[in-house]
Amino acid sequence: MPDYDMESYRTAELAGYQAVAADYDRWLARATGQFAEPLLDLLDPHPGHRLLDAACGPGVLTLRALPRVRPGGQCLGVDFSDRMIQLARTNAAGVRDARFEVMDVERLALPEGAFDAAVCGFGLMHFPDAAAALASLHRVLKPGGRLALSVWAPLERVGFMALMLTTVKEVAPTAGFPPGPAMFGFGTEAALAPLLHHAGFRDPEFREVAVDLTLPSFDAYWNALVLGAARLGGVVRA
Repeated sequence: MPDYDMESYRTAELAGYQAVAADYDRWLARATGQFAEPLLDLLDPHPGHRLLDAACGPGVLTLRALPRVRPGGQCLGVDFSDRMIQLARTNAAGVRDARFEVMDVERLALPEGAFDAAVCGFGLMHFPDAAAALASLHRVLKPGGRLALSVWAPLERVGFMALMLTTVKEVAPTAGFPPGPAMFGFGTEAALAPLLHHAGFRDPEFREVAVDLTLPSFDAYWNALVLGAARLGGVVRA
């Protein structure tokens, strides 16, 4: 069992993402969105597939996946934040074959075996119970269905976040994340493989992807991590 209260964390995380949804869409999604294509390459969805985007946020990954399942396929994006879902629906206005629903990934209200593929971009470290979320995703996949997910590497290899957190530690040595899943604790094969196996996924493949992140100004950097990130922004504001 985790060393934090999962329901208290769930409540706080939801409140956090309700508050930052618009700024996440405006600022931080440009960073996380750079990993969309490598993640979809790993998943390799095909035309006609039904694809689930878990913790879809404002729908960036869902909309990037849609051309890969056409013709004949559909994408469903789910997120526990109704404000994120509202943004996703706005971003997808007029787009066919993509829909968005408010739903907790740990408790997916979806039929068993309903999807050919699932993707989760930087969501695993935000679920109160990562094992339950993975088991839920496995349940809604068809036999042989594929899951691709991205997580942050250990902090020292996530330069744009390490810079901010290192600076915060210098200024406020007692500052830190509130009780919850380790933000940078899933980024090794040793940490992730047992969770995947326990959920029923077999023969996982691991790949490290590096991107050069360029932002137009310091304000854009600050806004991405302070206004657009619920937990990280909370640490900086505190």
